[in-house]
Amino acid sequence: MQNIIPKKLDSDTPIKGLNGVRILDFWQWAYSDILDNRARGIFAEFLVGQALGATEDVRHEWVEADLLYKGKKIEVKTSAYIQSWNQNKLSEIKYDIAPKRKWDPLTNTIGADVSRNSDCYVFCLYTEKNKLNSDILDTDKWCFYVLSTSTLDVKYKTQKTITLQKLEQEATSCKMHELRSTIEKVLVL
Repeated sequence: MQNIIPKKLDSDTPIKGLNGVRILDFWQWAYSDILDNRARGIFAEFLVGQALGATEDVRHEWVEADLLYKGKKIEVKTSAYIQSWNQNKLSEIKYDIAPKRKWDPLTNTIGADVSRNSDCYVFCLYTEKNKLNSDILDTDKWCFYVLSTSTLDVKYKTQKTITLQKLEQEATSCKMHELRSTIEKVLVL
């Protein structure tokens, strides 16, 4: 069977059979809560992609890396102190760094080797700690930590998570306006 190549939709694209309903209506319904873990992860990928000028194509779910930039694969992870739901305390900041099997969407096969399949990781932290001040669309409230995959492989081997405290020691941190240059330095571009 041939793969479907998704194309970017215009916000006014109608949903057939739903009189007057557009794809924008779905996007607003499904993705307005960007603080939600799943939506926040996709939004973080978008922020990194925007910094790199790498959002011209449609996002693909389940490929081996979240973004491709100048032939390099980038994995994007996100975390936040506050969540959409009721919390008794701020969330602990940690990120998934577990090596995984690579899935090939063209052949629909999963590789035998377990590894980290990118060249670098960008760990995105939404830094706001007060829900009353929450504005996840404000990029000044985000901090980014960039770390080469080779550093993770050498220092953290098969470890499954990394804490913010370790990232602050190991990674290069930056704000949104510095993200592209920081990634390029880590990737040695």
